[in-house]
Amino acid sequence: MHRKILRALVLALVITVTFFDTKTVNANINSSNGIKTTELATWAVPLTITADGITITRTFGGDPNATDGYDSGLDVQAAPPGMTYYTYFEIAQFPNFLDTDVRAWVSPYETDIDWTLKIVNSAGKTSTVTWDPANLPTEGAFTLEGANGSVDMRSQNSVNFSGDKTLTIKYRYVPPVGGWAVPLAISGNGVNFTCSFGGNANATDGYDPGLDVQAAPPGMTYYSYFEIVQFPNFLQTDIRAWVSPYESDIDWTLKIVNAVGKTSTISWDPSNLPIEGIFTMEGANGSIDMRSQNSVTFSGDRTLSIKYRFMIPPSITVTSPNGGENWSVGNSYDITWTSSNFTNPVKIEYSIDGGVNWLSPPIAGSTPNDGSYPWTIPDTPSSICKVRISDAIDGDPLDISDDVFTISLPLVWPGDTNNSGLVDATDVQPLLLHFNLAGPVRPGASMDWTGQSCPVWTPLEATYADANGDGMVNTIDVLPIGLNYNKVHPGNLLPPNSPSSHENMIQLNPRIKPEVGFISGDTFRVDIKVQDLDNLLGISFELLYSEKNYISSDSVLIDPFMGNDLVALYVIDKESGKVSIGASRKAGQGGVSNNGTIAQIFMIGNKVAPEGTQVDLLLQKVVAIDPNGNPIDFIVENGEFVTAVESTNESFLGIPKTFCLYQNYPNPFNPTTNIQFQTNKNVKVTLKIYDVLGQEICTLVDEERQAGYYETIWDGKDNSGKDVASGIYIFTLQAGDFLATKKMILLR
Repeated sequence: MHRKILRALVLALVITVTFFDTKTVNANINSSNGIKTTELATWAVPLTITADGITITRTFGGDPNATDGYDSGLDVQAAPPGMTYYTYFEIAQFPNFLDTDVRAWVSPYETDIDWTLKIVNSAGKTSTVTWDPANLPTEGAFTLEGANGSVDMRSQNSVNFSGDKTLTIKYRYVPPVGGWAVPLAISGNGVNFTCSFGGNANATDGYDPGLDVQAAPPGMTYYSYFEIVQFPNFLQTDIRAWVSPYESDIDWTLKIVNAVGKTSTISWDPSNLPIEGIFTMEGANGSIDMRSQNSVTFSGDRTLSIKYRFMIPPSITVTSPNGGENWSVGNSYDITWTSSNFTNPVKIEYSIDGGVNWLSPPIAGSTPNDGSYPWTIPDTPSSICKVRISDAIDGDPLDISDDVFTISLPLVWPGDTNNSGLVDATDVQPLLLHFNLAGPVRPGASMDWTGQSCPVWTPLEATYADANGDGMVNTIDVLPIGLNYNKVHPGNLLPPNSPSSHENMIQLNPRIKPEVGFISGDTFRVDIKVQDLDNLLGISFELLYSEKNYISSDSVLIDPFMGNDLVALYVIDKESGKVSIGASRKAGQGGVSNNGTIAQIFMIGNKVAPEGTQVDLLLQKVVAIDPNGNPIDFIVENGEFVTAVESTNESFLGIPKTFCLYQNYPNPFNPTTNIQFQTNKNVKVTLKIYDVLGQEICTLVDEERQAGYYETIWDGKDNSGKDVASGIYIFTLQAGDFLATKKMILLR
């Protein structure tokens, strides 16, 4: 119920009594005794009383300065009644007779008030009392009693009675708590009625003055009303007890009478119904869902029942993203929600302008209502995004993210090239998959362990493969893998460091088997050696070779000099005559120092080369770091990366200077591996395989060998030709007094 602004001026409530001699008595003006009318009451209601041509005006009202007695300047005295028709307000204190009776009132007034209105000397006369309900204050209920039962002064504006009467105007406070009401437009035979039903926290199932509205009893003509059990039985508006959410059943009874042979139509607006429960209308044409229909037509007299049955309304609640999230382009996140009381599929949409517009196509036009939907974030960065989820059939119910979330560019954590959240050996594979692919340079790129925003590559996965952010996927990207190995993001950030200067040497020592010329199938090896190292964690480089029509790279072996637990990658490009290598120790392992071999590149002569052919070997794009991420700068002795290889050059076909057993390759292996060794003199050589318990598995070499370079293959079988199990094995070379042992791993 909305409050009206209380009037600051007097609103006269006039009671007019008309007598047959048409004489008019204005009880508010009495020049003979000089009594003045009220001028300052907060509110006042004029009553007009008529009988037999006589009209009398009386007024009742309220003001904060009034009392229940006589208040000069507010109340107006009346003459004591004589022997003629007369009316007055009666109070207990002197003066007892008032034309205007103003009582104490401070809005909202929560105390009961009774005004007593006397009609005297009216035997044989019929009196009519009229008023304007709009003059009543908005608070509470006003009834007029003692005429014809209890009259609701808000829904009626007059009452008739005969003879002398003592009437009581009663004010009873009703808290102004809002409710709901649904008007029903009823038409039939050219007659229109409006009846309303509803709910209010202050109502009962009976008649509630100020909430319910009485209707006249039905006569002989077409008529409609709500029927209740208690008196008064006929209501135009029937408001019942209701505190949301209301969980009890309610039935309203609507009667259509004197309608034989007539067609009636009832219409309503479903949006006026409260959201709780189910509303049906029964008794017209079956059971009608009042939410999905807005009218019904039928013939003849009817007793209709409007039924409310409690049911929790269908609802959707977005739980994620619901404000504050930061979701990265290209990553997959779960949109989640809860729903109740409906199973229809849902539609999922998103906005990048705070919910002003919703992008098309939607995330999902129709997906099962199972509470979760995986969403791969599109390339639409924004900091004011929202998600909307609704019933895919009719759009209701729906819910929207409570607050905005962010769609950001991908965050690249240097080294996590597959974006798994962990830097490990699997991060080498994306480099192979996207090798030599170019894309956007990452702004402010570094190898520090921090999420770095990057423009999206095509395909998206390559965004993360460019670990160092230089716009190219290449062997340099191995270095962040080693630097940040075993880190999960977000992890401990490495502090930035300034570059340091090192003067280290890379020495190219091409090595060739002792055959004349480059004959197809013959191999030689190029060792990449470093000298004067200080704390090397990882390194990457490219080796270019000329005369690719005669030779080609075949395989690469990362030397144990840098350790056996490495992150390593090599890519062979025979067409370009290029081998790209990256190798790095893992974070926490520290660096290596002194002199050693980084890798062995095995080359194959694929055509007969003329004697004296020169093969140039050029090392380029050398990038190296220490365990803190500082760069290590390499120089080449004499400033060049070129050497000459001639088929008759004894320096490459000569006798080795030392005995040596090399690490097998590949390692781990399945089913075969290559083992290389060299001797610097003629000597008996034995090469044997043992298990970790020291038991001999097989003998690969047991004979005199001349000084030179040798390679043999182990096929994973023992001396009897049976396959051995997966595991760690030891291979030992005995050449005269020289003894060397290494480990290898067989993985079946």
